Amino acid sequence: MVRGHRIWLHAVEAGDPAGPRVLLLHGFPDGWRIWRYVLAPLAEAGCSVTALDLRGYGLSDKPTHSHDYRLDALVADVRAVVGDQPVHLVGHDWGAQLAWHTAMRSPALIRSLTVLSLPHPAKIPAMASSGRQLLRSWYAGALTAISRSGTSLPPAATRMLVSTIDRNLQRGRLSASDFDRHVAELSRPGVLPGILHYYREMVERDPLRYRDDLARIEVPTRVIWGERDPFLGSCFAAPDPAWVPNQPGGVRRLNDAGHWPQLDEPDAVVEVLLESVRADRAAH
Repeated sequence: MVRGHRIWLHAVEAGDPAGPRVLLLHGFPDGWRIWRYVLAPLAEAGCSVTALDLRGYGLSDKPTHSHDYRLDALVADVRAVVGDQPVHLVGHDWGAQLAWHTAMRSPALIRSLTVLSLPHPAKIPAMASSGRQLLRSWYAGALTAISRSGTSLPPAATRMLVSTIDRNLQRGRLSASDFDRHVAELSRPGVLPGILHYYREMVERDPLRYRDDLARIEVPTRVIWGERDPFLGSCFAAPDPAWVPNQPGGVRRLNDAGHWPQLDEPDAVVEVLLESVRADRAAH
């Protein structure tokens, strides 16, 4: 366990503690295991790798109030884990949201930023006004409605809901044993209400105010995008250089990957992450 912001977070660590630090942040509805295919290669390359269970997930603490899942609290968790030793920060989906904002608010803690499958926050107003994108993001509204209801589901209904979510979002990407393990993890007491609060806090926020919280990101930033992503349009992948001026190589588009590049094309993801580590070493 590692210390987050007033809570404890479960973490899996690998590699050389003296090596370059890489911090991996998962998205919905995952946990640290979503990085299992990149952990070992990064460790073997000499990195010190940490994969978190974000608050509400897995063995991490599970606050009960929706305000405990506001973006400020989530970013504070990342800052607490990083401490005073800068990291190569990597985020996917919801973890990418935290990574974007951590890099904006605490650039001194970040050696490089790598984002998978989530546009820069400046794209949110355009996404919110796109009918096609709203159709692609149907699940966000559904999950928010469940969270708002405040209904306590019995264990059997919870498992059925979690199973439905998992099969719809990651269909075909998990083996039978991985799927059963994932559903069991998400069915732990307190997990489902907590992770649904992420969507409640996000969707209930006025998308037109997102720009109020933005700042330029000066650290080297790489974006990895699966061209077969069914949930997010590839037209939103590239950050505006006005907000992110340092983008070595531009967006790395993976033709055979969907929303989970670290599952679909893990070797390509590892290659991009090691590019960031090597470039930082060369610069310092």
